Amino acid sequence: SDHDILEGFECLCCGHCCRGDGFVRVSREDIAHMAEALHIHVSHFVALYTRDPEVSWHAKYGDRWLIDHAGDSLDCIFLEDNKCLLHDAKPRQCKEFPMIWRNQAMLDDCAGYQRLMRLKKERDGLS
Repeated sequence: SDHDILEGFECLCCGHCCRGDGFVRVSREDIAHMAEALHIHVSHFVALYTRDPEVSWHAKYGDRWLIDHAGDSLDCIFLEDNKCLLHDAKPRQCKEFPMIWRNQAMLDDCAGYQRLMRLKKERDGLS
């Protein structure tokens, strides 16, 4: 079943889920945690690191999107040397990938998922 497709998944910290096309939706709660981790005021965090969501109903909930690094790479603003600067306070969307939500395009770029598929293929080949 789809539920156990990721059984045995291990994040290899490839950082691919933190870069490229897409968005990170952050709730008021996410923003509060991240601002606290950076020791700055919530309003300062919002002004510096977020943008208006391009999905209207996200805005309706009061959610924001994180900005990207400048340039074409579209890396998350908090991705530095392939590590999340706010790992312990990262948004729910980030914590939940790929176990709670996922899409095939992101899985195709995910080193942990690719490793898991290789291991399953080898295991199934042996049986």
